[in-house]
Amino acid sequence: MDQSFGDNFCPAAVLNRGRLSAENFHAQTGIALHRHPTIGSAHAVLESGLASTRDGQLRQECLAGIIELSVEKTETGDLIFVRAPEAKMSVLNQDAARRLTAALATPHELKSPLRIDVGVVWIVAELADCQMVANLQPQLPAILELSAVHQAAGVTVFGKANDGSSSLHLRSFAPALGVAEDPRCGSANAAVAARLIHIGSIGKYGFQYTARQGMQVGRDGQVTISVDGAKIRVGGYAITCVEGKLRID
Repeated sequence: MDQSFGDNFCPAAVLNRGRLSAENFHAQTGIALHRHPTIGSAHAVLESGLASTRDGQLRQECLAGIIELSVEKTETGDLIFVRAPEAKMSVLNQDAARRLTAALATPHELKSPLRIDVGVVWIVAELADCQMVANLQPQLPAILELSAVHQAAGVTVFGKANDGSSSLHLRSFAPALGVAEDPRCGSANAAVAARLIHIGSIGKYGFQYTARQGMQVGRDGQVTISVDGAKIRVGGYAITCVEGKLRID
């Protein structure tokens, strides 16, 4: 075993020398493809020299199979993208939409909430702007119940940003996974992009845009989304915070 790490030591990856293989875990529930440690794994093997890109591409094996990654060189560093699985979606019925509105405790209209499966299932809804998203005070027991009914990880809500540096803000609530609010979530961002493509609104945000997340929990997570037709790539930067050796006898 070569390296292990995680975002706040929650998602983690274990890499095997000789074959780039990352088995990703959530704090409570094993998830076949978790994008934080997938990107972190790529950063780790590139930085340590265990692997290298070929024409900007890198392949990684995990429980979801062979994952295609791409690496773009920027002034900030390596911007690493993971291609999201093809989205599967269904419309929430009126009763489920009412329950979602009540669970989010919002007086504002939720625009066409959808159940979207991008390897992880999210219930996704849009509000008119990011301030409405910021003001949400969700009822987590109700979100937990709704998640169970729809076999979803949780609920993601987004709205158009006005900060001049990002296109949208989103918040993801996943009590079913033991996470009240995720400070940065790749699968939720992929689900939001899939929704924008589905309703024909992706052009309003751009075919490559930055989403912000986590401000309400003391973080300022940023995720880059790149869209080419129906193909969605979720990207971000990684840095090494802790380095060492773990010995197993």
